[in-house]
Formats: sequence, structure tokens, C-alpha cells
Amino acid sequence: MTDKVTMDTEPAGPTVYVDRNEKTVCCRGGSPSLGHPAVYLSFQEKPLVQCYYCGREFKRAPAEPE
Repeated sequence: MTDKVTMDTEPAGPTVYVDRNEKTVCCRGGSPSLGHPAVYLSFQEKPLVQCYYCGREFKRAPAEPE
């Protein structure tokens, strides 16, 4: 399990789904030439966080049924 996910190559879109065990994500706004400074967003028991620069949402994937 990792603690950080870097979203450099993710396509721009309203929501990026990440592993449900992630604690922190990093957003750089897309491609390096069009992005923004790296920001680290912590889930802290929340299912969704939103980048305050570009508005991209990061959502934890739902738990798989057993």
C-alpha cells in the first residue's frame, strides 16, 4: 500500500478514482506545462477530496463485496 498517488498523467476530468486504502493524493493539474504547483490532499476519513487549484476530484473506490 502506498501513501501517495501522483496524478501527472491522468486525463483531465471531473473525478479520479483511487485505491480505497490511499490516505493522500498529489495533484499537479495534468500535464507539466499546463499544470499547477503540486498539492497534497489528505482523505482523513472522507471518501472524496477536491483540488483547490483545478477542481479535480479524487474519490476512493468503493469497497468490493465479499
